[in-house]
Amino acid sequence: MDVAPWNRWTWAWIAWCLAAGVHVAATGTWLWLCAYEAEAAGRSFPWNVALLAGLAGAIVAVGTWHPRRSLGWLPWTFPLATLSVLFCWPAGSPWAVAGFALLNSLIFLSLLGPIAALAPRPPGPLLAGIALHIFAAKLVSVYLLTLLSQFPKAQGILITLGLVASLSSWIVGYRVALERLVEGLIWPLYRIRALGPGVGRIPLTGPLVVIGNHTNMLDPLFLGKIMPRRMIPMMTSKYYDLPVLSFFMRYVVGTIRVEDNRRKKEAPEIDEAVARLRQGHCVMIFPEGRLKRQETPVLNYFAQGIWHILKQVPEARIVATWIDGAWGAYLSYRHGPPGVGKPFDWWRPITIVVAEPFRLPPEVLETHQKTRRFLTDFVLGLRAKVPGLQVAEAPLETDVDEAAAPAASVDD
Repeated sequence: MDVAPWNRWTWAWIAWCLAAGVHVAATGTWLWLCAYEAEAAGRSFPWNVALLAGLAGAIVAVGTWHPRRSLGWLPWTFPLATLSVLFCWPAGSPWAVAGFALLNSLIFLSLLGPIAALAPRPPGPLLAGIALHIFAAKLVSVYLLTLLSQFPKAQGILITLGLVASLSSWIVGYRVALERLVEGLIWPLYRIRALGPGVGRIPLTGPLVVIGNHTNMLDPLFLGKIMPRRMIPMMTSKYYDLPVLSFFMRYVVGTIRVEDNRRKKEAPEIDEAVARLRQGHCVMIFPEGRLKRQETPVLNYFAQGIWHILKQVPEARIVATWIDGAWGAYLSYRHGPPGVGKPFDWWRPITIVVAEPFRLPPEVLETHQKTRRFLTDFVLGLRAKVPGLQVAEAPLETDVDEAAAPAASVDD
């Protein structure tokens, strides 16, 4: 599918360029104005403290870099950075300066990473974003420097900019902010690594279908950790309709609801997944249709839903994955229901094999049997790429009547 040079991703990228320009200008000019005021009052400004703190912020930004989720730092750090403006002057406390420098360095590099990763290829949008970034940086710098004799006014302007940035980042990026929070919460529990030819080659725009095996209730979080873009999962109504979870799935995650009824006559989730893909989104599907419950088979024969979706959006690329290490974890069905009779996970290794993105050829899409057989074998074949794993089993060969079964699900 051809992507128009001026689309929603392009406009988002230009908005980030504008935000980065304003931010770097306001931050740098504010530090310079604080130093100017300190010297005018006969005090020394702690430039060494600001430099070291800025370096620390850069290390955090680089260490947690993600082409999309890096933006999740902004809603959390903008309010704190705005608050630090109040304490950098007039006293110029080294602690306040350190906090200001660390937070703003983290903010700027968290903006700069996605800007570099998602830069559009057409020269028109690319040059427009760079020009806007430079123009905004110069304009804000020049304006703040005119306020040398009106330092409280400059402080008020910076606080106003910070409040606008805080509110805007939460309105636009509340989902990615919560993703960043969840990522931090599960960090001590799972050591997730990705390998395979698809790592670093996942398309950042355009319709994309992410598929894989499903052995743990946290599989969507594991994939979200390594995928460079927002994924829209599919979830059975058994979990989607739970009171608190339903709010987050509907309004935060944007999950596609799958009716938990294997005798249903209609499958509206198929139409919704197709509509999301045609809008250029990324849909995550576990084509087995349910969470793994037994040791064998290793992988169940895929349900028909994946064929119905791909048949209507043949231009969508597919990223196949194999998640290893999640079976037997706390929220899997191995040795009992999830969360029952199993030790809590701590620093558990999770390996995800990622295949290079591909499109299904027309001859494979001719029938649901060909598509399901091909994709089932393809995903199972990725298991052989897990280091040190002995491969000796095959997927279930029995083709049950799944015409009315859920297309796919996140949990079942």
